Amino acid sequence: LRVTRDTNVAVFYSAFSSTFVKFHLRKGTVSICGFSCFSFKVIFESLELSCKELRQTFLASSQTMFPFVQNAFIRDRLGISSSNSGVGLGRSSIASINSSKSAAGDSDSQVEAEKNSSSKKPDISSPSSSQIRSINSLSGKSSSREMHQRSVSAHNGMSSNSNEERKQKLRLELLAAKPLLPSTPISKQSYRVFKLHLHLCTELIYNFGDASESSEEKVAKRALLIGLVDYISKDGGAHVPEEIFSKIVKMISANLFRSLPPRPEDYTVELDDDDLKPEPCWPHIQVVYELLNRFILCSSVDARMAKKYVTQDFIRKLIGLFESDDIREREYLKNILHRIYAKFMVHRAFIRRCIKEMFLTVTYEKNASYNGLAEVLEILASIINGFALPLKKEHVDNLVNVLIPLHKVRGLEKFHRQLFFCVHHYVEKDKNSAVVLVNGIIKLWPINNSSKQVLLLQELEEIVDLTLNDQVFEYYMAPLITHLGKCLESPHFQVVERSLLFLQNTYVCKVVASKNGDLIVYLISKLKCVAAKHWNPLVTQMSLQALSFLQKLNELTGNCTELQEYSESRKSEREQRWIDIVKSVES
Repeated sequence: LRVTRDTNVAVFYSAFSSTFVKFHLRKGTVSICGFSCFSFKVIFESLELSCKELRQTFLASSQTMFPFVQNAFIRDRLGISSSNSGVGLGRSSIASINSSKSAAGDSDSQVEAEKNSSSKKPDISSPSSSQIRSINSLSGKSSSREMHQRSVSAHNGMSSNSNEERKQKLRLELLAAKPLLPSTPISKQSYRVFKLHLHLCTELIYNFGDASESSEEKVAKRALLIGLVDYISKDGGAHVPEEIFSKIVKMISANLFRSLPPRPEDYTVELDDDDLKPEPCWPHIQVVYELLNRFILCSSVDARMAKKYVTQDFIRKLIGLFESDDIREREYLKNILHRIYAKFMVHRAFIRRCIKEMFLTVTYEKNASYNGLAEVLEILASIINGFALPLKKEHVDNLVNVLIPLHKVRGLEKFHRQLFFCVHHYVEKDKNSAVVLVNGIIKLWPINNSSKQVLLLQELEEIVDLTLNDQVFEYYMAPLITHLGKCLESPHFQVVERSLLFLQNTYVCKVVASKNGDLIVYLISKLKCVAAKHWNPLVTQMSLQALSFLQKLNELTGNCTELQEYSESRKSEREQRWIDIVKSVES
């Protein structure tokens, strides 16, 4: 209950239904705003705490101002009963009136004081705690909760009806709208039509799981989207003002960002499943992706202004769409994300952080999806190619903690080519990163997965070709050759064959022999075992060829070593004889 300090008006507020009741004391009238069925009774009972004159004024005015209380249903809800003279109050209300009258009649002086206070300027304050407790006792906790629930349900019903009417109006506007054509000139009228079409495409979102549902509206909306793409593509988008950026991004977010189907708990990666899994809404969202692409390429879209609309939350949701099963959508996302990275320098660190989180999720979480991993690695490869030298600690940490652990993922075959591109750019930028990379691959070497072993052997061979003529090769040469010897003992013929092809590189073997002859001896012993015990005849033949080459190389390096030792000994003898001759002449 709340009373204003106005001289002529007392306002009662119902907390149950947000209803205001104004009593014009001098005019003797009552006006109620936001009236509801059950709030009428609550306000009436609250008047028992106020003066007698206000209560009588309310009783007299309610019968003239609210004729709808003649309805039987509303009378039952309010506790009001009809009489021969018109509209009256129920038994409970009459009893409360009599009690209030008896309470008021005990002291006429108090009533007269109240009348005098109404004609003057009284200081009307908020109700006391005892009055509030009286209200609670009259209404009751359970009844107030029930009335509140009824009010909320009535409000929700009214809002849902209004929303349905608004949606129906928008659907009619959509069907009646004509799309913008490529030949439409740029003018104020076409700009107003552009904004209207953006609003329609933002508000009307359809379910594409059922092709028969709202088919005409879907076709009409796609035509409007194509018109939007044509409009924004004219003159390189120079005519698109900043005031429309927020509406464009809002429309794109409403149509693209959706919940992707969840994966089952027993989800397994299907490495041979390269079939296209089309998205039902692809004909629709393809145009939206094209609009986003053209929007980023607009000449009027300055990164300093557009960063307020292309936010980090927008980019994070965009990266989350890489989990889509439709490869066409992932290709669009790859191109768009790459252009966002190139244009918005303020978001570059955030994009790299999101990519890092995506890779760590795939590496360490069970049943993670590999969709979009190859496309994101392609983006990262181009990003790495633009790194400045020397490499920052952040970039080196990403190699050690993110890219190298990706080699142990079960579905490596789906994205190994793109992963190798990233690694290749790292080694080209900094040769010292080859040491960390080779040692990391050897540490994470698979035990039973022969296909992954073959892929990693190919990757090691490429790394060796990049760093063979550098001094850094000596730092990882010994662990690499030792690991090749272990691969020669593998029972799988493809792993042994790939290792033998690695050793058929004569230049690599000569470099190894020149730096450490003991490693050649180690390889010869392993090749003898392969030639004698392996079950595959092709592997046996290849091992014999490699064995003969390494033996000749070992003999050649051994002879060269003996000749070098002999020449060094002769040189020392000549120096000693010359020293003796000098001493004899001096003596």
